[in-house]
Amino acid sequence: MASLLTLTYSQPTRNLAAGEVLVHQGDPGGDLYVLETGSLVVERDGVEIATISHSGALIGEMSVLLGTENTATVRAREPAAVRVV
Repeated sequence: MASLLTLTYSQPTRNLAAGEVLVHQGDPGGDLYVLETGSLVVERDGVEIATISHSGALIGEMSVLLGTENTATVRAREPAAVRVV
């Protein structure tokens, strides 16, 4: 099976500075991201609950699939790049 990075090679890339927020908890969902490089931290109600650092990981899939608001805030732990789907 092809990787998500391979499948999204033609999608635009968004570069994030360390500390920059990609997704805000409570905002309307709808965007899907694929981690290209870097590391992201996931926070719910201000509490860090996970780190995403695997190239090809999906971000925002819950709100896209369920049609709901974002359930967490996702910010760059270090400079990062994501593909925007």
